[in-house]
Amino acid sequence: MKAQAKEERARKMAERDRLEREKQARIEAERRQAELEERLIEMEEEARRANEERLQCQRIVELLSEKVKLAEEEAQVSMYLI
Repeated sequence: MKAQAKEERARKMAERDRLEREKQARIEAERRQAELEERLIEMEEEARRANEERLQCQRIVELLSEKVKLAEEEAQVSMYLI
């Protein structure tokens, strides 16, 4: 009888240990998921800012190209007037 009770206590203890390990693994997985979700939000914001900067640079290039075109046209007109 004592041996059976001892085995039952050992089995319950092993079960408690297993459940505790699973609980800790779940807590760690949830923590890691929260970290990854935060990192995803940061990366999406970074991508949005980079895209805005790219669009701004593209507008600047278009404006500078237009200025160059106008300057070339003015230079041609000036040559005809001389």
